[in-house]
Amino acid sequence: MLIAICGDKGAPGVTTSTLALASAWGAPAVVVEASPSGGDLGIRLRPNGSVLPETPTVLSVVTASRGADRTAVVADHSHALNSTTTVVPGPALAEQFANIGDWTPLADALSQSTQPVFADLGHLHAASPTVAVAARADLVLVVSRPDMPSVVRVR
Repeated sequence: MLIAICGDKGAPGVTTSTLALASAWGAPAVVVEASPSGGDLGIRLRPNGSVLPETPTVLSVVTASRGADRTAVVADHSHALNSTTTVVPGPALAEQFANIGDWTPLADALSQSTQPVFADLGHLHAASPTVAVAARADLVLVVSRPDMPSVVRVR
């Protein structure tokens, strides 16, 4: 199962919502930070009091997802956060996503994962490369500010 969480322009809380939903899932789940704007989970999360290793990241998943068997790619490239939740952090800089090109293999790997995947897509819009991931998702959740301009953008 692939659950994509995204936001409109300037929506706060997409990453936090993704972590909360995966942690509350009640069974093993994976958080994948796939926001093309770059991520901060690698420096924010401190399981057992230490920072996450620099690799693997979602870029490792992208590379591995170009292979034939995609079912274990996500699990093989994640870090344990607690007893039920693992995480695949994104790179810190948006520029590191620039050479991915086709996001379809990543979308396929996330949707074919043996564990439920909660994917943080960041700001989703028609020109975002993460549209490929959202299109493969079983459910897309949108986080938005509770004001009229934000609701209009979500629409």
